[in-house]
Amino acid sequence: MSTIYKPLESSPVSLLNAKPDVGIYHNRLDWRKLKLLSKEERNSQIVKRANIFAYDGGPKGISRFNFLNAVAAAKGLGDQKYQERPVPDIEFPIEEALKLFPRTHLDEYLVTNATQNRLQNFPDLATVQAAFKENEELFKKGILYGRLEILFRDLFKAKKIDKIVALGGGCLVVGSPPKTKATSRIHIQHGVLRLMRTIWKEVHPDAGADIPIYIQDLEYQELDLEVASSLNMQVVNGDLGHQVGWTLLDESTFLVDLRCTIPIVPMAFEFTRPAAFYSPFYLDAELYSDARYKRYSLVVKNNAGEKVVIPQPGVNELETIETLLKEYKEERVNLDDLDLSSVKGVDGIVYGADGYREKNGDTISHIGLFPTLYTRRDVVETPIVPGSSK
Repeated sequence: MSTIYKPLESSPVSLLNAKPDVGIYHNRLDWRKLKLLSKEERNSQIVKRANIFAYDGGPKGISRFNFLNAVAAAKGLGDQKYQERPVPDIEFPIEEALKLFPRTHLDEYLVTNATQNRLQNFPDLATVQAAFKENEELFKKGILYGRLEILFRDLFKAKKIDKIVALGGGCLVVGSPPKTKATSRIHIQHGVLRLMRTIWKEVHPDAGADIPIYIQDLEYQELDLEVASSLNMQVVNGDLGHQVGWTLLDESTFLVDLRCTIPIVPMAFEFTRPAAFYSPFYLDAELYSDARYKRYSLVVKNNAGEKVVIPQPGVNELETIETLLKEYKEERVNLDDLDLSSVKGVDGIVYGADGYREKNGDTISHIGLFPTLYTRRDVVETPIVPGSSK
């Protein structure tokens, strides 16, 4: 008989922040100055900085459906308040937001329906494991697997990397049935992390231990934790006040973006300079809007026209990407001659070991639209003098 799993209010984790902090740090951080702080103080500032994105998705108990729609509408309006400077000691107006956007039956339905879909498709650990193994074996038969082997081998020979931190990616217990494009894509993305570890072990045969893989996603539920554990991956808590994935980042980290819904680059590069960064898209400065998250605050209105001012991160994506492109070597994955059609899913949709083709003819790989590896160049850094303004 299958075990019935219940969704948890907070992500199930094997690694939490020992001292959760729900405050906000509204100023941009300087990664070089963070290096001078104690681990506790450094983590405190990173957690508070990353909390802004957690609040931006809506605090617990709010109608996320209505709140996120209001945020999206506000970001598209030119007459909204545009705060160009950070506000000292700012806090998220939780009580006001809960009053303006109370949780509704629709919110309950969306959460319950999503959970029921996952458990209907994958009622127990064995079912998920079988689907993951099938998708991973499919991926090994494709063209991309061999190309990534070469890419990662060169990386691990060139750079000192002691951990892999992957953000986003979605639940391993997928809402779609086994043997569908959506399920294959998510499982293959996580399979790439296992490929990274395999290559790292080949490059470091005398290491004595596996390189740790940390994965963070806000949607993880109880069964996801079991699946991750069986794959020798450690789920870390990315909830408000914890932000463990961000605190793990340092100059020996291989940072992986598994299609995270928040802008990883400007946040991560406030905290550190990772040894390498894997992105599902190439980072072309001309393709990025400089204003997406550049605001420090935003006026959000509910359907009745009532307003609340919420903090925004005040990051500069364009500026960060321009810096990254100077400091990192870019290698785009070759997407020629991919297998896009060797499997017909149970829903009738065709896909392959490497990806699929959209109705408009575009090729989409399972690992991203334009998967790209960024490797940090060897540079001589100007040290920061404690107490200096630079």
